[in-house]
This record gives sequence, C-alpha cells and structure tokens, in this order.
Amino acid sequence: MKEITMKDIAREAGVSYTAVSLTLSGKGDEYRIKKETQKKILKIAEKLGYSRNIFASYLKKKRSDFVGIVGSSYRMPVRHYRQNLIAEKLKKAGYNIIIQDFHWRIGDPVSIIKEILELRVCGLIVSDPDFPSVVEYLKVLKKRGIVIVLVDGPVIDGFDQVRVSREKMTYLGIKHLFDCGYKNIYFTLPQISRKTYWAVKERYEGFKKIMKEKLRKEKKLEEYLIWHDGDCRNSYEIGYKIGNSLKKRKNVGIMGLNDQVAIGLMKRLVEKGVKIPEEAGIVGSENLPESEFSYVSLTTINFQIEKLASKTVDIFLKRIGGEKGKEFLIEIEPELIVRESTRR
Repeated sequence: MKEITMKDIAREAGVSYTAVSLTLSGKGDEYRIKKETQKKILKIAEKLGYSRNIFASYLKKKRSDFVGIVGSSYRMPVRHYRQNLIAEKLKKAGYNIIIQDFHWRIGDPVSIIKEILELRVCGLIVSDPDFPSVVEYLKVLKKRGIVIVLVDGPVIDGFDQVRVSREKMTYLGIKHLFDCGYKNIYFTLPQISRKTYWAVKERYEGFKKIMKEKLRKEKKLEEYLIWHDGDCRNSYEIGYKIGNSLKKRKNVGIMGLNDQVAIGLMKRLVEKGVKIPEEAGIVGSENLPESEFSYVSLTTINFQIEKLASKTVDIFLKRIGGEKGKEFLIEIEPELIVRESTRR
C-alpha cells in the first residue's frame, strides 16, 4: 500500500507543498492561508487517508517530543499506577509517551533502553533501576547530555531521583501496631531477596529500628519476622498461606509486605474465626484501591504516588528546559492511613 504524502495532497489540491504543511500542522491561520484553501486541503487529506509521519521530522531534528518511561512494573499495581500518573502528567505538558518494561527483556534490560533511544526521545524516566548494567548505561547516557530522572530504586549518586523511603514506611506501620497495644508483632518479608534487593533491605532496616525502640527485652529480631518464598501465584496467595500457618490467634499485630499480602492474610484469619481487629491487627502498604474496600478495610501506608509523580515531572521539565545545578534527591514521606483492620 502506497504511503500518502503531503506532496500527493498538494498535487490533488492544486496548492503548494508549504500550504499543505502549514495547514496540517495547524499553522494555516498564523501564515494567513485562506480558510477555503485550508478546508480544501483538510478534506483532500481525509479523502486520501493521510496520516502524519511524525518520526520523519524527528529524525531531521535528532530529537522528538517523546519521553521514554521504563521500569519494572510487572504484576505490581502500585508501579503501574505510578507509571500511568507520570505519563498522564507529561501528556498534559505536551509530550508523547513511550512505555517499556524491563520484565519484557529481563536477561538484557539495557536493550530496552536502546530501543527507546532509537526513537530519538528527548529524555528518560527510569523507574526501579535495580540492574547494575542499567545504572552503568544510564551514566554513559547522562554524559551524552540525555535528560534522565530516576524514580524509586536505591539511592544512586549523580542522578535526579524521586523515591519513597521503605524504611520510613515500615517504621510507621510497625509503630502503629505497637501503639494499638498488640503484643505479638510480626513483619512479613520475601526470603529470596532479603540480602540483595534494595526495597527489602530498606524495609528490614525500618523494622530493626522500631523493634529496638519498642522491645524491652533483648530478643532476636528473627523471632518477629515471617519470611516467605515466591512459590505462589500472586501476593494474595502469599498472605493466605501465611495466615494458614500462623499459630498465635490473640493479641497479634502483623504488617504485610504490601496490601495484597495483608488482604490475603486477613481472608484466611477471618476464615479461621480470628476477630479483626480485636484479636489481630493487620497493616499493609501502598494504599491500593482494594485496601479500602476489602471485607475488613485495611490500615495501610500510603506511598503518596500522586505527589511522587508530580515531583518527578516537575524535575524532568526543569531539566528539559535547560535548568542546571546539583542533582535533586527527593524522598516522599509515606503516611499512615488507619482503617478497620487495627484498633483505633
């Protein structure tokens, strides 16, 4: 099928190529092209099935108004929400969006970024830069002058970055359980990445901090941790499995890894006849929509994703606009949202 060009439209309309170009780019009035001529051009363009090849002009300029957004959001609702909010705010600022996911090529994450760069993007927003190879490649790109803003992930020197502190998040959740008067307090963490993954390590640090503040007797922290593996279909099932194996039924406070784990846990405890929040208090994190509408509405830690997305886009627009200066490192403060799953 032959591609229809502006030259074809100009030939059919009997006008100049320039008149067609200006009309189709919305600049006809600005350059005083007659209204009748503009209508004629638009009508013929529609009849011929013309669609603008935006990449042709980008190749000439060697830059576009596309922004590449890439991260690891597979099966993680809070990351999907964060990614979509950032994209939506950039769209409102006049940019087009290209979204990729590291999970689509987990063995070679750098190739995902290389594919985006082939489209001459004007900058990158990289979420959860967990792969050392990705960080090293981003350093090369930054030296080439490409605007890059990091979202979440471990603190990485030399980049603008906006993140939520998992340490503060865990501290808030466990502290709330203590403040509610629960005596047997536990925290769930994934066993497989306990020593390597930044988010798990930060959560563990927050757990250690609050437990050392609250415990009168010296005990091993391991006694208060519920390590789980990933041998489940989803996070809800992980929580359900934890609830199935939980021995203590009274005066228990548990903080799940996230809202999904906490909801799965609550479901199993309710099935076993445990009263929530009287006998067991449950806290999640991320503040997913289902946390408010679960059978027992869930106390959770809000990541404040709206604020995170706004700060990310603000920094990106400043850098695209040419602002120089020291790199931004902004930590969004998580907040406790108390609902029915804990004593008030």
